[in-house]
Amino acid sequence: MIDVIEYCGSENVIKYGKSRGKQCYFCKDCKHYDNGTFAKMRTNDKVIVTALDLYFEGLSVRKVQRQIAKIFGVKVSQVTIWKWIMKYFKLVKEFVDNLKIELSGKFHVDETMIKCDREYKWFWEIIDADTNGCYPFVWRKNNGRSY
Repeated sequence: MIDVIEYCGSENVIKYGKSRGKQCYFCKDCKHYDNGTFAKMRTNDKVIVTALDLYFEGLSVRKVQRQIAKIFGVKVSQVTIWKWIMKYFKLVKEFVDNLKIELSGKFHVDETMIKCDREYKWFWEIIDADTNGCYPFVWRKNNGRSY
């Protein structure tokens, strides 16, 4: 059961029937109706969540559209996917901001020299050995040495 309605933050909530087989709730304070899912969305929740996940993993909106078609056999426009991203970005941001990164203390480090604007710089990539998390890259000038 939902303890708090996201809309107003109230705990004065009662069960209020079912919609598409999912329990719905009603807030006695603000009179808001909520089913605890992606309210009033025609598309299946799994399609929306997968689209958001693919986008935040680095795929373009067009590539997300293609993957959704391959995985679910559903045609979704790029505009619709972009609107989902804009609509649910705040929720994703709140979730990511509350994540606590735990490092194992064992790292793999890779260094590469890159030439940018006629200047050589060192590029360091640091990967946690246990979680495979990639952590901030560190740039450092070449300290005046020529290569």
